[in-house]
Amino acid sequence: MSYNVYDKMVELAEKARVETAGSPNPLFTHYQNDLFEIDKEVMEYDSQYGDQYVWAIKDNGCGTYLLRAGLKESAITIGTIPEKSRFFHIKTDGPNSGKIKQIDKTQAIELLMTVKEMPGRVPRRTHLYTHLENIIFPGDKAGHSVSRSKLTSEFTPRPGDKTAIKVTASSGSHITAVEVVRTKVAPNTDNDYRTIKKHEHYCYPQSIGARVAYHAAPKYFLLETTQQGFAKIEEISEKVFKSALRKVGKEVVKDAEKERALSF
Repeated sequence: MSYNVYDKMVELAEKARVETAGSPNPLFTHYQNDLFEIDKEVMEYDSQYGDQYVWAIKDNGCGTYLLRAGLKESAITIGTIPEKSRFFHIKTDGPNSGKIKQIDKTQAIELLMTVKEMPGRVPRRTHLYTHLENIIFPGDKAGHSVSRSKLTSEFTPRPGDKTAIKVTASSGSHITAVEVVRTKVAPNTDNDYRTIKKHEHYCYPQSIGARVAYHAAPKYFLLETTQQGFAKIEEISEKVFKSALRKVGKEVVKDAEKERALSF
């Protein structure tokens, strides 16, 4: 019988916490957001028919770890998880639906070393930086990356953010120009304060794919952050982009006036 996998994970984590309370190796006493935020999102937004996972409630109370079979990094990471952790095998028959059973670490290692990803598996969501790479280096990302660039270091995405983007390929300079307009910025929290540049320009080496895609005219996109660094994207018109630019320009002026008033 299948059940709500995440609900079962919460039940098992609480059971482990109660059973090991006061012992030399307590479980699930710290970093509980590993389960309540990260694992929850994976089950609700990533999991799909045919996926298999090893889930660990880590030794010494240090949260949980969820590893999907078929990924090289999962096979590497399992070796770093303490022996006295509790390990479970999750097999899904749909989003956040399936079965879960307890296994030992040897079984967990074997599962992650041998089980392959389902053929033709299509991710249910895409990381924001993957979207950026796809529009900045369309078609040929070999040797190109947006990671650790000025754009990604300043982006600091949060669910609810919306960003209009203009991509231009200059035939003379061999540069791909990226204009970013932060049309909607999720509010800061007590634990996560961001200083956002609402309008900025960035440059990247021009790939062949970018030259082909943008040589005739720029293209415009709207990027909306969904969960934990993931996003959805759509192409928009020049008119929509310019409207966003005018709106943000007015906001920048207002912000500057506020800063000047506070400095007196």
